[in-house]
Formats: sequence, C-alpha cells, structure tokens
Amino acid sequence: MRFGRNYRFTFGQGSTAKIIEPPISCVFSAEKTMKSEANQLDISLYNLLDPPYKSELDRDYTPAELAVGYGDDLDVIFRGNVIISKTLREGADFVTKMVVLDGGKALLGGFVSQTVKDKGEAVKALLAGLPEVSKGVVAETPELSRPRVLVGSTAQLFGSVLGPGQEFFIDNEQAFVLGKYDVREGYAPVVSAETGLIGTPEADKNELTFVTMLNPAIKLGGLVKLETVFTHYLDGIYKVKAITISGDTDGDDWSQLVVCIKAPNYEVPRG
Repeated sequence: MRFGRNYRFTFGQGSTAKIIEPPISCVFSAEKTMKSEANQLDISLYNLLDPPYKSELDRDYTPAELAVGYGDDLDVIFRGNVIISKTLREGADFVTKMVVLDGGKALLGGFVSQTVKDKGEAVKALLAGLPEVSKGVVAETPELSRPRVLVGSTAQLFGSVLGPGQEFFIDNEQAFVLGKYDVREGYAPVVSAETGLIGTPEADKNELTFVTMLNPAIKLGGLVKLETVFTHYLDGIYKVKAITISGDTDGDDWSQLVVCIKAPNYEVPRG
C-alpha cells in the first residue's frame, strides 16, 4: 500500500462475515450529508479469491463497514447495509462491485404507528421505528401542544417534530438530531498542512470547503479546527456539514472533500 495507507472492508454477519484487506486492490467513493436520506458507498474489490455468492447477500439485512487509515491505525469511515453486489470481468480482472446504504433499511422501510403524549415519547417512538439503527446525539425537540398520532414513514415523521434549524440524519447507522450549531461531540481534530490539508480552503458567504487526506476523525456533524499557513483569516472552529470520500489503494486518490460552517459558539446536546 502506498504511503502507509490501509483499509479493511467487512461484510456479512457472525461467523459468515468476510474481511477484505490488502493486498486486495480496492476503489471506493461515498458522499455523506446531513439530510434525511441514505448516504451511499460504492466500492470495487479486485480479484477476490472467494467472491460473495448471491445467497450470502439475499437477506433482509447484510451489514458492511469500511475502515481506513494508515499502518495499523484504522477507524470506520462508513457503515451500512449491502443492497447490491455483483462480480464482473473487466479486462484481466474480476471486479466485485457493491453498493452500501447507511441507514437504508431504516429510511426506506422504517414505519411508526403510535399515539404519543409529549416530545419525549415522540422521539422515543421514532427512534424505535428505525430498524438496525442506534441512537446517536439527539437534541431536544419542541414540546407537543397536545397528544399526537404518529402514523407513516419514520423519516418523514421525524421531520415533522423538529424545531427551527434542526436536522435529522443517520451516520454510520446512528441517528442524530442536531440544531444549526449543535455538534455530536466537542473534539475538534486539527486540519492543517501537517495533518493532511491539500491546497487552499475556499470560502463563500455561508460555507467553507477544503480537501484533506482521508481522516476518519473528521465526522459528519462534528467539529474541525482549521489552521492554515497563508489564509489565517479562515482559521477557526467549524461544524462539518458534508463529506465526499474517495480512495484508490493502487492510485493517487486517497482524500475527502469537506463542507463546513463556522461554529465558534457550538453546543453538544445532552440527549
């Protein structure tokens, strides 16, 4: 692997789970946003000795996760459910291509039918209606003015109980509700030339965008601390709103495009 880059891709459950690591070549890409939509990972694995059989993936839920890093220091960058897997011949190679959705089962099939009395009951019922998803950081939502009947798609109903500026999203099979300046944790990894910043960050009126080497410590809805050499006026604490990931174990690509907003007065909700 070039420059110490490393990965581990795992799919399946229990004793039947398969772990793919170097020297198997791998190409992947994913776009992660704070929208109530399933984020998607596309991954291609080259010349597997034991490609997955269709029967291994013909299940209601086939978990998968991609961990990346450097040397032996790996961390999960994408977790979800395999929805497509096929092995094709491309020239001299046999390529296994998979599509993994983060929270796909929950967002596409989650359903709630329950009467709730207050916001606590509403959020609890909605979280229970997200199969294969656990609770992340959930900010307090507005109080209900009266008991309410929740019936329908969990994702759509979540949108109806949020307060102004709040967003519901799923990241690595965890559900989050965050306000505009709420963040999932107080840790802010430093983004600088020394830690992998590539080129010069670009800013407009509302957002800042930068490219860095793949860094699993940069999380959706989390913080980063930007430290630049020539654009100190951009330095500061930001909240991550979107991450576009791409990697090629045999090529040059091993980076992520990050979109964020200034967040000097951030808060970490207790929920």
